Amino acid sequence: FMLEQLGKPVILTGSQLPLEEPLTDARSNVLRAVIFAGRADLMEVCIFFSSKLYRGNRSKKLDASSLTPFDSPNFPELAVVGTEVKIHSRLLCNPPKGRFRVHMINVTDIVVIYVVPGFADSSFDSVVNSGKVRGVVLLLYGCGNAPARKSAFLEACGKLVQAGIIVVACSQCTRGSVDIDKYAVGRAFAEKGVIAGHDMTAEATVTKLAYLLSKDLSPAECRKVMAENLRGEMFSPAHTLDVSSWNNLHMSNSWTSLQSIP
Repeated sequence: FMLEQLGKPVILTGSQLPLEEPLTDARSNVLRAVIFAGRADLMEVCIFFSSKLYRGNRSKKLDASSLTPFDSPNFPELAVVGTEVKIHSRLLCNPPKGRFRVHMINVTDIVVIYVVPGFADSSFDSVVNSGKVRGVVLLLYGCGNAPARKSAFLEACGKLVQAGIIVVACSQCTRGSVDIDKYAVGRAFAEKGVIAGHDMTAEATVTKLAYLLSKDLSPAECRKVMAENLRGEMFSPAHTLDVSSWNNLHMSNSWTSLQSIP
């Protein structure tokens, strides 16, 4: 998110086994990552691992010991390497229309809460009363459900929103999307001002929230933009992603460098 108007590929890779190991995957991963790093049609941050190229903000590490540890559960891989390189061009970002810049992320006071059955409502009080938290990411059940009898939990979420803290609901599930209007509890969250993270990963949600908070947006502006597709991190009906189409949107002076996707 901090690499605004990115016009070159940024490829991250690594290995599950050290380079000196006979069965290491380091050599093949690095060599193939270098190939993608030299492509002019890639203009985003990606992860290459075990023959597949993934959009970085769509990826998760799902296996600690497999040689194929990463996956992109809610979005197809951008490319696959076999006997030839197959790139899914329609999934790639369009070229930027502005000048590249790095926007530093200097707000990281964000808490991630994994909701489990039987948790104590009092455990949420410290978040409400801390005075330092700027954002909260709730990992809820399924498509945005939570214990129906946790009225104190709902009230605490409302207090956070009233205090100007951004509260985003994500799913604990690897695949799927949050729809907080589907169940009564989800609708109660929405009434308190909690916004849906849709099909974003928890990692992408935290990073996006930190990025927007570092833009000095108002809480209302931040909540609005959290629902927008900025870097291909969430579902967009467009087949081709345009990282610069929102450059003319100026809700405040801090919007001038914000890029987005229709």
